[in-house]
Amino acid sequence: MGGDLDDMLDFINSLVDEEAMIAANQKQTRESEIDWLARKLTNLEKDRIIHVVAEVDGRMVGSCEVEPRPGRFSHVGVLGVSVKDGYREVGIGQELMKEAERQPPRWASRASCRKCSPPTTEPSTSTRR
Repeated sequence: MGGDLDDMLDFINSLVDEEAMIAANQKQTRESEIDWLARKLTNLEKDRIIHVVAEVDGRMVGSCEVEPRPGRFSHVGVLGVSVKDGYREVGIGQELMKEAERQPPRWASRASCRKCSPPTTEPSTSTRR
């Protein structure tokens, strides 16, 4: 797990370094990444989110997540896709989204999830949607 954790830490910090349009705006530590991973795994186990990663040669190069909005907007899933610099423009983001679509969680069927939307309407040069 230590290697995977370090790889995930490298992935997120590379996105932070290039000021990608992601939630994190400062470099993460091993401790903060462990906390983040624990929350993600709990949400995955409880079928609250979809999270798919892409690897090249055993290294994490992309991530795609779909999470339902709360309350009356639970029919809308918020989509986030990030691909590491050097691996963009080759279809990794598209494949991540296709794989996420093939794995609908229980909340999607219960809430009749019909729509996914990016968290912002502004295009990002660092991710492809």
